[in-house]
Amino acid sequence: MAVAILKEITSTEEQAEQIELLAQLKARDIVASARKAAACSTEKSVEQAEQEGRNIIMASEEKAAGDIVDMNVKTRARCQEIKENSGKKLKNAVDYIVGRIVEQ
Repeated sequence: MAVAILKEITSTEEQAEQIELLAQLKARDIVASARKAAACSTEKSVEQAEQEGRNIIMASEEKAAGDIVDMNVKTRARCQEIKENSGKKLKNAVDYIVGRIVEQ
């Protein structure tokens, strides 16, 4: 009977060791899986951040291009206004000079 009890205890200890080994393997798998998931998540976050950066740069470039077009339009309008005003002033200046010459 004592031998049977010892065999049962030995068998139970072997089962406990196998359960412990399986638990360790499962724990390693869980840790490896968690690391892989974290690396994947980090990679996705980096990709999203890079895409957002590209989108911001693209939007800024588009806005800058629009601002340049607006500035060019305003500058051309101002140049045209200056030409028109200078033409009027030139006529007034010519009339003034001719008037001064003729009067003398």
